[in-house]
Amino acid sequence: MSFSLITLWIDIAGVIIGLFSIWIIIQIKTQTGGESTRGLNLFVWGIVLMILAFTDSVVFLRLSLLLAFPVPPIDIHHILMTIGMLCFVFAAKDLAQKH
Repeated sequence: MSFSLITLWIDIAGVIIGLFSIWIIIQIKTQTGGESTRGLNLFVWGIVLMILAFTDSVVFLRLSLLLAFPVPPIDIHHILMTIGMLCFVFAAKDLAQKH
């Protein structure tokens, strides 16, 4: 199995884990009755941005080998990851202030 195929499966696993994580956080939100909603919403947004970054990686890096899509002029993957990290930081700050 080539390196590109391994990283493709890692990206796909990241998307699946991200979707499952969102489902778990939604379950936590319903169990807590709305406490820490802002912090949990920021976590969801962080995960959504990570999923988009994985998807960008699959579409523009892995599938570009098949010439299916042109490579964008800017690195969207790293922009999404950076904004996602900021969401996680603000979520942690919000959750820490509540407890």
